[in-house]
Amino acid sequence: MFVRKSGPVKLRGKAAEIKCLGEPLLAYWSSCYDETNEQHQQVLYLLQMSCRCEEIIFENKSALAFSDEDAAAFQEAVFAYGHLGHLLWCHFQETDLKKQGLFTCTSKTHAICHSALLSRYLNPRLVWCFIGEDMMSTVQQLTQACTKGNTPLSGPMKSLEHWRIAMHLEWQS
Repeated sequence: MFVRKSGPVKLRGKAAEIKCLGEPLLAYWSSCYDETNEQHQQVLYLLQMSCRCEEIIFENKSALAFSDEDAAAFQEAVFAYGHLGHLLWCHFQETDLKKQGLFTCTSKTHAICHSALLSRYLNPRLVWCFIGEDMMSTVQQLTQACTKGNTPLSGPMKSLEHWRIAMHLEWQS
C-alpha cells in the first residue's frame, strides 16, 4: 500500500491480487476436501478463520479501533488461524513436502497476532504488517556497523544501545 502524489491510498502488488480471495478459496476447498483427513479439516478451519478475519476488518473499515466484541472475535480468529497454521507446518515438516515450505510460520504471523491484541485500540487496517522486512534490513546494517572491531559479546550490546538511542530520538520528534 502506498500513497500516490495524487489520488487515494490504493492496494498495490500482491495485496491487490489476493484481496477478497478468502471466500472463493474457502468455497472451492469446501467442495473438494476429504472429511476423513485431519489436515484437510485443519485447512478448512484455517480458511474459515481467514474469512472471519476479513469479515471483521471489512465491517470495521472506517473505524479507528474495533469494539470490544469485534476485537475479541478478531483475536480469537487470528490466534486460531496462527495455531492451525503452526499445526499444519509441524505436520508438513515430517513429510517430503518440507522443502516446499508449506504453512511456514513467519514474523508476519507474529505481527498479525500483535495487531489483533491491539485491535480494540487501533484498527489492524492501519497497521503495516510488512514492516518487519524493512526492520530486518535496518537491524542488519546497524549490527554490521557495530560489530566491526568488537568482541562477539560487545557487538550486539553496542548495536542495541545505538538502536535504543535512535528510537529515543525518533519518538522525541
